[in-house]
Amino acid sequence: MACASANVAEILISNGRAHGVRLADGEEIPTGIVKRGCLPAEFMRWIDGYRTRGKSFKLLCVIDRLPRYKGFSSARTGVEYAAYSHIGPTPEFLERAFDEAKFGGYSSAPFLSPSIPT
Repeated sequence: MACASANVAEILISNGRAHGVRLADGEEIPTGIVKRGCLPAEFMRWIDGYRTRGKSFKLLCVIDRLPRYKGFSSARTGVEYAAYSHIGPTPEFLERAFDEAKFGGYSSAPFLSPSIPT
């Protein structure tokens, strides 16, 4: 990762895909991945101010291939890929995270539930 505290001015996009970032000083850094810490300050102010009444949120992503889960076996499950899953270190972790939300709070250690509809 090239920018731990760099001031990103722009995410460079061509053909609908991020291919790098332009820093405030004009330097361009090519990359296939743009992480949260490298997003423009204006975007971060917007996302940090986003409020919702729900206990979860949805992030829609366009991907060029299906995710590959280390623990998933199509031979064992009989399905081609996992269309819905919960990602966390243990089943107990998932249960604790859900319990906090179930009783009206926000999980102090949330888990990820990707869904692949097609």
